[in-house]
Amino acid sequence: MAPPVAVLWTDKEREWQTILPRLREAMPQVFTLGDFDLASRTGPGIWIRAVLARAMSEPQWPTDTVPVIYLPGVGRSDLRAIEACPAPLLPLAELQYRGVFWTQQSGRDWTLRAFLQSEQGGLGLDVAQDAATLAAVARALSRLADEPLAPLRVKRLEAEDFNALLHPDPARTLLQWLNDPKATRARWAPGEWAAFRSACRDKYAFDPEGDSELEAAEQLVKQKGSWKAVWTRFEEAPGAFPNVKSVLKRVQIDLFPSPALPLHNENQENALRAELIKLKNSKPHDARKRISELEARHGERRAWVWARLGDAPLACALVHLAVLAETASRPLGGTTPDQVAEQFAQEGWRADAAAIDALAAVQDQKDVQAVQAALTNLYAPWLEASALHLQHLVGEDPLPVNPGLEERAVGPLPSGSCFMFIDGLRFDIAMKLKQGLDAKGWSVDLKHCWSTMPSVTATGKYAVSPIAPLLDGNEPGDQFCPLIAATAQPLSHDRFQRLLSESGIQVLDRDATGDPAGCAWTEAGTIDDAGHREGWKLSRRIQEELAWIIQRVASLLNAGWREIRVATDHGWLLLPGGLPKVHLSKYVAKHRWGRCAVLETGADAIVQTVPWFWNKDAQIAIAPGISCFEAGMEYAHGGLSVQECVTPALRIRAGAAKMPVVSITSVTWKGLKCSVALDGDTQGCMIDLRSKAGDPSSSLTVERQPRPIAKEKMATLYADDAHQDAAAVLVVVSEDGRPLAKRATTVGGGA
Repeated sequence: MAPPVAVLWTDKEREWQTILPRLREAMPQVFTLGDFDLASRTGPGIWIRAVLARAMSEPQWPTDTVPVIYLPGVGRSDLRAIEACPAPLLPLAELQYRGVFWTQQSGRDWTLRAFLQSEQGGLGLDVAQDAATLAAVARALSRLADEPLAPLRVKRLEAEDFNALLHPDPARTLLQWLNDPKATRARWAPGEWAAFRSACRDKYAFDPEGDSELEAAEQLVKQKGSWKAVWTRFEEAPGAFPNVKSVLKRVQIDLFPSPALPLHNENQENALRAELIKLKNSKPHDARKRISELEARHGERRAWVWARLGDAPLACALVHLAVLAETASRPLGGTTPDQVAEQFAQEGWRADAAAIDALAAVQDQKDVQAVQAALTNLYAPWLEASALHLQHLVGEDPLPVNPGLEERAVGPLPSGSCFMFIDGLRFDIAMKLKQGLDAKGWSVDLKHCWSTMPSVTATGKYAVSPIAPLLDGNEPGDQFCPLIAATAQPLSHDRFQRLLSESGIQVLDRDATGDPAGCAWTEAGTIDDAGHREGWKLSRRIQEELAWIIQRVASLLNAGWREIRVATDHGWLLLPGGLPKVHLSKYVAKHRWGRCAVLETGADAIVQTVPWFWNKDAQIAIAPGISCFEAGMEYAHGGLSVQECVTPALRIRAGAAKMPVVSITSVTWKGLKCSVALDGDTQGCMIDLRSKAGDPSSSLTVERQPRPIAKEKMATLYADDAHQDAAAVLVVVSEDGRPLAKRATTVGGGA
């Protein structure tokens, strides 16, 4: 037998038309009868005859394949009766003798239903025969073509199964529509819209064609039956559906006072705000009790989806106010300054941390005012009492004036050590820093020590530096800066750096890493500068500052430094609305700062004085309690309080970094698109498709590099078509490129 010149594919009811675009991608030898369109290889009968004769340069198809002629609207019988054959078909009629028909064994045209069900030449699937299922098959045909057969053969297939091919995640699809009904419908093809309507009617008893989005919103709030899964899907990623909240706001709150209603949460926030503002005029004991009651009532709202969307800032601030209330209920005790410092380092710092976190949780001015009102009677009295107690004890048992460097947790720098100075690293912020450093797997030791007096940068920074023994003091001056002992010159920034270099200590800019074989000095962070500029708003900058510092530590350890020593000059007081003012006449003060001053010679000391760190004969005036010599200061230091004077010192050593635990739970291929689901700690991780798991250069993706993993723990990769059917391995890598998990696969999903 001679091979056929063409395969004739008759389709009287045009059931197969939707698959043609997909089919042409795999079979360039498919041609269609119709109006001329070279791009889709479509044309009239005479053009098809010319194509089969290769009488034209275009289109071309592989010479080792038999052309397939798709005939939409044409049945086999139309060609068989040549005398009655319509004129457009006449040029093709004779092909039935030189070609073959693609038909069932009975000679009938292949219908969709027949092809899916038939064991002889078809797929042999068990497909329901109802009209809804057959309509769903027709809508999903182009997607069905890419599905592997094995999963389809394990059960009876119904309309829901075929609708799921167009909308595999019906809950997410419903939320997409609810998020923007008009735009979503306009974006979908008619078949996709019909499949969506069918799925909604079957699964949710809701028809988006006739029912409004408000009806869907009410059902979403009620969360009954299948709607519960839709709400759960919304809670998983509310940011993906930003307009759903505005639809839910239209649901009547008196009908459904539910956590799912944004208006219910909004009303609760308003009530909490009013309660917090009332605390401004309460006594400290009553304020602490009321905070505990409010936490019991509003704490659950932090688990609501609205908190994750930033709509419950006061509920989020409340947990920190509760910690503050509990910590501030125990005043700092002790009979010596060292006992006070020990108690503060063990527990008291939590009050400062809670106040900072509460302020950082709010942005809107009316919420800020509510938190400030709470701090007035929760935090300020505790600060005042703690400062006065310490000042009283120091009056009887003075702090050490000039302890050695080893006592102050600094000590000489051995080779491989880098000293990192952080201006204004208060003790509670240092505790947060330690938590971040611990999470990186490094070895971190933290202890506390006394700051200098006064607790200002020009005095304290140089006192913790490795060249402190080379310095001395005479008169404090207006900057409280020491002198170079050998020359009696005032210490400036340039002279300080020169002394470091002459002592064999490298001075590193903020991004430099230096030579780890020696020792070095570097500076990091802008905490103190931000505090002076922004006042209480420094609370919003803390996490950003800590992230920069941790990144700097990482760069130094990765460069080979064995140890990073972190120290600071002073802490600070912070109180929104301003610290109280105490009067100090300008006639008795030679130099005056917010919390400290140098008195004129012979002036009566109307406030407590302490010796200057660099010269015990020079006395520094200290503002009482937490007051300032200037009005309106929200951020201040230089005085005598545990917040200003109990400072941290850290030693950080590189250790075995903690490896996040990650697993690949599923891999799905659609052509060369690979969808991956993961589980575990995927933050900061990337995923790649490689021929060798440990070799980044063996990437088989189009981009040739790893792709980030989404917050939903999903990732999508696109393989290079040159590697179709090649053995490969999916690899999850950490931020620094270390493999964390892998799973074997085949490019394109083939066996």
